[in-house]
Amino acid sequence: MITKPLFGPWDYVILAIVLLISASIGVYYRFTGGKQKTMQV
Repeated sequence: MITKPLFGPWDYVILAIVLLISASIGVYYRFTGGKQKTMQV
């Protein structure tokens, strides 16, 4: 019985893009602070 691969090449491309976007957002907030702007009462 021959089975088809579960993921094709485009699935890996999309996964890599999503991971890069997520990592870049994390790095952005790491270096810009990402602190709350509101004052605690």
